[in-house]
Amino acid sequence: MKAGPSRRISDPRLWDQQFLVTLDLNSGALVWERPIDTANGTVAFYLAAGDGKLLIDASADEKFEITAFDAVDGEQLWTQTFGWFENKGDHGKAMSRPAIVGGRVFVRPKVLDLDNGEILDIEMPKAKCGTYAATTNAAHFRTTEITLWNTLSGSASKVGTGCGPIAG
Repeated sequence: MKAGPSRRISDPRLWDQQFLVTLDLNSGALVWERPIDTANGTVAFYLAAGDGKLLIDASADEKFEITAFDAVDGEQLWTQTFGWFENKGDHGKAMSRPAIVGGRVFVRPKVLDLDNGEILDIEMPKAKCGTYAATTNAAHFRTTEITLWNTLSGSASKVGTGCGPIAG
């Protein structure tokens, strides 16, 4: 695969035996290991950790599947599935990785409750292919311009063109 022309991992056997593993930070010793079965992340596959949870984000077939596990023992807590923006995977819209902030999970276009996976009544603004950074009350990303989105009010401030230098 490393020597392949596309440098992509496309062997379906990759998804046959998945394990979530936790190692001791100091010794490297195995703390726990749990077999898991997630969606095959044929577009992107991410792991994020925060607030005592481990999240796997598998992107494929015009949708995201987010699965949450307890970080202490690996017990699966919930799974949530939803579609990409406009069901298009072009220009990175299918590659939204989870951001965990303040008991919420941001996976563009949705915002989920970290405790139960419920989709909240707030949706991230449409954006271009760039990734995002989330803080307690805001997310920063590129739409056509550089955007600061208030996650509480839903309002957004935009600066510049997002594709070049910011004017004056």
